[in-house]
Amino acid sequence: MKPVTFTIKGKTFTLTKEDVEKALEGLEPEPLSGRAKYYVEHKGRRYPIKQVLAAVTGLPRLGFTAMHAHRILTELGFEVKELGKERVEVLKREEVSKEPRYYSWMLAKRLGKRSPEEAIMEVLKNPDKYPEDAKRILVLTEEQESDGYEIIESTRVYFLEGKVNFFDLEEVREGNRVKTKTAIIPEESYAVVALKRVRDKPKFEWELVSVHVFAKDSWRTLQLT
Repeated sequence: MKPVTFTIKGKTFTLTKEDVEKALEGLEPEPLSGRAKYYVEHKGRRYPIKQVLAAVTGLPRLGFTAMHAHRILTELGFEVKELGKERVEVLKREEVSKEPRYYSWMLAKRLGKRSPEEAIMEVLKNPDKYPEDAKRILVLTEEQESDGYEIIESTRVYFLEGKVNFFDLEEVREGNRVKTKTAIIPEESYAVVALKRVRDKPKFEWELVSVHVFAKDSWRTLQLT
């Protein structure tokens, strides 16, 4: 894996994956709780991504965001995982031919598709043909804009309450902006998701864009002003 060079707060670093793994040797992982929900695994242990970047750079935690750590560790070849979503990752590795436990997989089996993603796209392209299924699929667009080195602004989906299954349907790149359409399917009768916009420059700030509530097989959106 080739080295990755990045700049945070005017300081430039060049790291390899081996540098990070060496920094983790003997380091006790901090608890994954509160805002620390993204992590990487090393020798069977889960390390919060901000702890990892702080350990290898010596930077204080307040000197960078989780988005910095996520991007850098991903570029270095680490798989960044999110606490609470491991269930979905396991589901994606299962075969649809097995007895499905969740709606998204039952949908794939019912429509004769190889994967939930294919079944979801079929429903979205033909909502009149599958009206009840269309009610169970919410599509939100996550966006990320960078200046080529650091993320300037991003709009992300946050799962506030309820169990959901989610799938990235397509990605569109427009210069330094990336748009990803994400399909969200609740696996129980009630779920709440939100869109949050985060800006890093010229100063760090964030705002809640909208809240989406799922109940009784229909979505309603609370648009915030």
